[in-house]
Amino acid sequence: MSQMRDLPPIAGAIIWARQIERQMQTYMKRVEDVLGKGWEHYAEGQKLQSESLAFRKKLDTRPAFDAWLQDINRRNMGVGGRLFEIVRLRGGGFQLAVNFD
Repeated sequence: MSQMRDLPPIAGAIIWARQIERQMQTYMKRVEDVLGKGWEHYAEGQKLQSESLAFRKKLDTRPAFDAWLQDINRRNMGVGGRLFEIVRLRGGGFQLAVNFD
């Protein structure tokens, strides 16, 4: 889906995980609305709460982002020189040239 929307893969994965996490929060709020406050103190509630927390840990996007950031920092993406150059044309006008080197 992220390719269809022209998003980088890591951005798509982070957006997807956050959407799932938001849905999870909505479901847990519904559980509280149905069972009442303090539902997590009962045996079944504790089990549901622990499974919910375990699932949320799997949705943590920080490790994927940190790995992507390390990969980007490892690559030499520095720019040495000017990116743009303004060239004077013979007719008296100007042209913007882009340095792709």
